[in-house]
This record gives sequence, structure tokens and C-alpha cells, in this order.
Amino acid sequence: MVFYAANGDHHFFSCLTRGRTKLPLTKWFLGMHLMTQSKNGISQMELARQLGIGINAAALMYHKVAQVMLERDKSKPLSGDVEMERLLGRQII
Repeated sequence: MVFYAANGDHHFFSCLTRGRTKLPLTKWFLGMHLMTQSKNGISQMELARQLGIGINAAALMYHKVAQVMLERDKSKPLSGDVEMERLLGRQII
């Protein structure tokens, strides 16, 4: 993902949005952080609330970030050993 500031006019061009966006880069990066760090995922409504933006802007951001994540996952599948952070269930003694 590459972001470019455009001539100081508060518009940004990014490869992620494939065009211009009025949302500041900090909102995009915080949105990506929220989407990738929540265990159970995040809804578009919650994303809008957390970022303080409209639901339409949050839905667009959600779909763009999800599409980029999907494209990346298809090209680089997991391989080798996979470590788990937590084990849910009963402990065997």
C-alpha cells in the first residue's frame, strides 16, 4: 500500500483506494489497525464509530482494506509451522 499527499489540498491519493480520498491518512491507518487487530472482526458501524466518520466512508474503507487483504492472502498462503497464541478448552494433565 502506498499513500501520496497531493499538493497540500487535504486530498490523498493511494494505491489502496485507487484514487483520491478526503479521509486523512491517519484515519486509514487507524482503520487498518482496527480491522486487523480485533479477534472477532469489526463491523462497518463500529469502524465508523471508532474513527468518527460516516457509515458510507467506513463501508468504503472496510471494503477496500478487505479487498487488499484478500488479494494478499491469495498470493501468499501459510506454510510451515503455525504457532497458536492461546488454546481454548480443557487442559490435559
